[in-house]
Amino acid sequence: MTTAFVLSGGGSRGDFQLGAIMALHERGIRPDIITSTSVGSLNAIMLCQGDEGAGELERIWMGLRRNDHMWLFEDWWAEVNPELRKMIVHALNGTGDAPASSEPWAIHSSIFFGAAVGTVAFGPAAFMAGALAGAAVTGLWQSITADAIKDALGLVGTRARALLNINPIRAMFDEHFKTDRFKAWANAGGRLRLAAVGLNNGKLAYVTEQGTVLGRDGEHLGDGVSVLDGALASASIAAVFPPVSFAGDHWVDGGHREDFPVQAAIDLGADTIYVIGASPLDPVSSVNRTMEFPQPPDGPRSDVEDFGAARVTAIGPRALLSIHLDEMARDDVFPVMEAQRGGPRTIHLIAPTFPTHDITTIDPELVRVNADYGYRVANDILDGASDDQKKDSDQIALAAGKIGRDRAAVLHAIGQPWSARTQGLRDLIAEARARRAAAGLKDGLGIRDALPNGSELTPGDRMLPGQAIWSPDRSYRLIYQSDGNLVLYDDKGGSKDTWANDRMGSPLGYAVLQRDGNFVVYDELNNPVWASGTDGHKDCVLRLRNDGILALYDGNTVIWKVGRSRKPASPVNPNTPTVPIVNTATIRNAGPATVQVRIYKFDDTIRAAALPDGAFDLTSGSERSWAFPSDVTHGSVVVNNRHVYDVVPGATVVHSTDDRVELVNNRMVPIFVRLFNTADILRVAALPGGEINLPENGSAFFDMPSDIETIAVMVGGHEVTRARRGERIEISYDPNLYVRNDWDQTVALTFYKEADTVRIFTLPGGSKSVAPGETVAFSVPSDVPRVQVRGNGTVAMANPGDTLVIVGGMFEQVV
Repeated sequence: MTTAFVLSGGGSRGDFQLGAIMALHERGIRPDIITSTSVGSLNAIMLCQGDEGAGELERIWMGLRRNDHMWLFEDWWAEVNPELRKMIVHALNGTGDAPASSEPWAIHSSIFFGAAVGTVAFGPAAFMAGALAGAAVTGLWQSITADAIKDALGLVGTRARALLNINPIRAMFDEHFKTDRFKAWANAGGRLRLAAVGLNNGKLAYVTEQGTVLGRDGEHLGDGVSVLDGALASASIAAVFPPVSFAGDHWVDGGHREDFPVQAAIDLGADTIYVIGASPLDPVSSVNRTMEFPQPPDGPRSDVEDFGAARVTAIGPRALLSIHLDEMARDDVFPVMEAQRGGPRTIHLIAPTFPTHDITTIDPELVRVNADYGYRVANDILDGASDDQKKDSDQIALAAGKIGRDRAAVLHAIGQPWSARTQGLRDLIAEARARRAAAGLKDGLGIRDALPNGSELTPGDRMLPGQAIWSPDRSYRLIYQSDGNLVLYDDKGGSKDTWANDRMGSPLGYAVLQRDGNFVVYDELNNPVWASGTDGHKDCVLRLRNDGILALYDGNTVIWKVGRSRKPASPVNPNTPTVPIVNTATIRNAGPATVQVRIYKFDDTIRAAALPDGAFDLTSGSERSWAFPSDVTHGSVVVNNRHVYDVVPGATVVHSTDDRVELVNNRMVPIFVRLFNTADILRVAALPGGEINLPENGSAFFDMPSDIETIAVMVGGHEVTRARRGERIEISYDPNLYVRNDWDQTVALTFYKEADTVRIFTLPGGSKSVAPGETVAFSVPSDVPRVQVRGNGTVAMANPGDTLVIVGGMFEQVV
């Protein structure tokens, strides 16, 4: 039996898929085939690493706490009017102040979708207009001047390639995507199809486990693509996130053409298919399913908006992001399932009935609510739960989601207060769980291990049981344990605890840095269990430093701190004269090549301008001492525009990553290699230092430019592979095409360009004959990527290095 997982798109609702996947794993169900789109592709490439990868996927999701753990604002935002930028940034993040009648997710969605609709429909210049239309609905834009809007529109029209970027996701997966585990899965027969759409060719294509790009109809579009690049392209919503370049095109979210690649799984030979959605999916329509509670189980909803009087920011998301996407999803799934009815395949559809949060918001409580929902839905389908039991599961998810959103509103000091209605929702959850437990049905994932994420808490930022932050050098870790204790550990000093709030056994809830500056642990009912007692300091930041100190900063002033360093303080000689303290850090390059270094303020996520003296190059083996400005106590060191290290006074940052590409020639003859930026489709000028003579069985290193992620490797005018920084590429390219004759008659051969359908001009040296039992070689010209071979009235297409075999007078195969 061949098992396939089909994972749809859905943005941050991919947490539902996590729960469903964990339910299947508990039953011993593992995929031989995975086809995916968008966030499903990010989940997919972790599942392709076996049980270890699935475990890390769970820890990644469970460690997410806020939006900037998944996406950041593009650098052009630094040039937008500060008040306008603050308004839109706060609204997109669901933070800051807003009208009391608005929930954070509603404000966030209005502006985000206003921007997205404007950008998708009319191009980048319409982004700000769309965002401002969304802002108008929420009442956030009264103080913005016409000049600020005009300047922003001009900026967007000339600078913006996208609204946001997914650099945090790339950094996370760079660390946790292990090539050796993935290759082991693929070598064991695993098959992968990551759906993406080319902006130039407009085609839906799939990146395979071999790094090949195949069109929907099987057309060969490229080779040598990194699976990680394929997943990031599959998840890059057009105009919202930048496209990813490979195979001569710029690729975006596969969901623009196909949200559920079910047919791809069937074409690969799957017998049992688990179709796992992230958003509601219904044979009739899911567009009226919202996250609001209560939901009538049947019949029309009373709270459906009157779209006859609605504004553009309501109509746009409704048309583009509800009706359009709902129709696409139904077309991908239900016709295929109907065609398979009564056939040899079994298809299980696992999807939520209702959403519990929107597609862009990361909230730790809602991640767990939705993952639990996915876990219940998958188990209910496989256990044959009744409709009433499934409705109980829906009600649990809706009520828990409402509680989570209300709690977030309180913590960010906007929107609805923690209402008396909460207890009623909690009672409903308890009753539904009791009925399900009596029937022997499963409830949720429970508290799971989480990957520490970041080194600080910002106002409104929460840690749930199992979640943690760690110091920039990962020596120290602050974790809210499942026993109710908040503990600071010295992980590199034997995992000794250096501080705890001593609340072991207290009711579980969450730890939060409030906007009033107080760091508080609450139980589930929002009763305080412990507090730092630092209220009255608005918009502070809690940081875990490399010296083991957990400190609460009001600007640059420490107002509270705990913990201790492994290094005891040196005794002070009272006779030593006092000298001014200069806060410095050391940046050391332990890598083999010169690197570019830029140093920014820690909270400067846009990174528009480096700090004074914070832009320099470091040769291999060298180091530099850098002095902190008087108003800066925490910085970010960025190496080669890619590697980010936190730095505090007194710290030493050591960069040892080798970003070079190693090129290895496995042939017995020298090879001349030319290297190009993959975005350079014309391939006219090689990159600096990118023309290399590789000796036979020899190798060479290429220093990757800091602004390029992937290069194309060309031999003899042919692109033979692609390489990402830090990779080792073995080149065994053969410019010859071979024809072997296993027939009993001599065959005359002619060779043409693939596009030469008239076949008037043969290629140079393109007339040959091959006797029975012999093999002939044809040298493919460097400007011909693919060859058409004609012999005995039959035609075959082949690439350099291929061997065509003639059997019974016909071209049978390519080996």
